[in-house]
Amino acid sequence: MFFNIKWEELFPFAEGLSENDKKRLQAVWELFHSELIFLIKQLLVLRDVYKEPLKKCQVEGCLLTIEPELMFGNLEQLCRISRKFCQSFIQLVEDVQKSGGRYDTTEMVVELFERV
Repeated sequence: MFFNIKWEELFPFAEGLSENDKKRLQAVWELFHSELIFLIKQLLVLRDVYKEPLKKCQVEGCLLTIEPELMFGNLEQLCRISRKFCQSFIQLVEDVQKSGGRYDTTEMVVELFERV
C-alpha cells in the first residue's frame, strides 16, 4: 500500500513549508518507509516462510531436533513492535491531516515512539 507512495503524496500540506521543514518531513517518511519494508520483506518472510513451516513440520514429526524459539529468537516480538510502529505512524499522519496539517517533526517522532 505505501510502497509506491512518495512522501509528498502523504503530506499534501507540505508545499508551503520551508526547505528545512520539507527535509525533516521527508526524513520522518523515510523512517516509516524503511520500517515498513523491513517488516514486510524481512520479518514477515522469516516468520511466514521459515518459522511457521518449520513448526508445521515438527507437528508432523520431522525436524524435531531443531528448536524454532532458539533459531528465531524474538522474531514474534519484533514483528509486533514493527507492525505497531507502522500502524502508529499511519494513525499519526491521519491525526496531522485532520488538524489541518499542523505538525512539528520532532513532536511527531517523539509521539510515534511513545505510541509504540
